[in-house]
Amino acid sequence: MNAELEYRSANLGDCDEILRLRNQKDSLKFQLFAEPIAPDTHKSWFSDRLVRLPREPFLVFLSDNTIIGYCRADRKDNSTYKVSISLDPLHQGRGIGTTMLNIMVREASLVGATLVAYVHKENVASGRIFKKCGFQIDHTITDKCFDTYKRNLINNPGN
Repeated sequence: MNAELEYRSANLGDCDEILRLRNQKDSLKFQLFAEPIAPDTHKSWFSDRLVRLPREPFLVFLSDNTIIGYCRADRKDNSTYKVSISLDPLHQGRGIGTTMLNIMVREASLVGATLVAYVHKENVASGRIFKKCGFQIDHTITDKCFDTYKRNLINNPGN
């Protein structure tokens, strides 16, 4: 793990930085909803989302006290959580995304879950991160633009 990388649960003060990361031009093309989110819409969603902590982990990652990324697990049903991850482009390519996802796997294993992620087929780096963290492509779900990665933590706990 990177020595300078710290993490904690998200809080209301993180709202603007999370929106900035979510609306990055470079990452929008790889998202399920590829349009920028308006600040008012985000603020409403964000405050509602924080209420679900700690049952649904939402972690922010910091370097030098600055938020550089986030990873969250949103409950889809009783045992399945959808993972979302975002990392500032200035910090990509250094293994930080893999560290972030491994930490989320460990956090999610505490609630016992199956994790799924929808990764754009052109987002090769993200697909590589999920594979490194023990996720496998679920070939039963097909989509022309997205691969579905899955990791079962119910019987196979995290790292």
